[in-house]
Amino acid sequence: MPLVFRYIEPMDVGIVCTGGLGPEKELVASLLSRTEDPDRIFVVAADSGLLLCREYGLTPHLFVGDLDSLPDRSVLHAFPRTEVRIFPRDKDYTDTELAIEALRERGVHRWFLLGGGGGRADQFLGIVSLCMRDFHPEVWLTHREEIRVLREGCRYRIDVQRGDVISLFPLSCGRCRAVTRGLRWPLDSLEWRPGDMGISNEAVDDVVEVIVMEGRYLWVRNLAPV
Repeated sequence: MPLVFRYIEPMDVGIVCTGGLGPEKELVASLLSRTEDPDRIFVVAADSGLLLCREYGLTPHLFVGDLDSLPDRSVLHAFPRTEVRIFPRDKDYTDTELAIEALRERGVHRWFLLGGGGGRADQFLGIVSLCMRDFHPEVWLTHREEIRVLREGCRYRIDVQRGDVISLFPLSCGRCRAVTRGLRWPLDSLEWRPGDMGISNEAVDDVVEVIVMEGRYLWVRNLAPV
């Protein structure tokens, strides 16, 4: 069954708040401040992600979900201007997928995912699987991780703190190669394939640079002490 969401005005940037634990308020505020026009961000709450919206002071344009993880439906009344779309529990898509499709239909090109931490492993891995799709989040923030997809042919300069623990995983089916700066153990001479991993690397500068020569990587930076 195709998903159809119809809107009038397109927006370039989107945020999905999903269920589970999300980042600190200060990190969300910093993320919003780096967007060109915070008032033109299209915000979607996926089920209990509505609680994160309330915590961050975000008013979602749209709520989607089957209400299975929202402990108190009266929370919806706190957002009278939010469009509400309730789906049956027996469906072919997760609530997060419904939210992502809403972004796509709205014309969003860049989007961020907040939440998804501290819960069931299968749900967490389900979101990781979404990162393997072409329309993936630019940044995914949980209560203790910053997760990014690093794509072939792209150069990334990522602000970090010295001593941050950073891990990288190949996402491509074939070979992965990258050049890095600012990591204790550079990746320049490595050729990775599915099943390889780089666990617990360390930032030795305030910026880590990654140039992806081939393939695609999943970047995971720990936001909490390990």
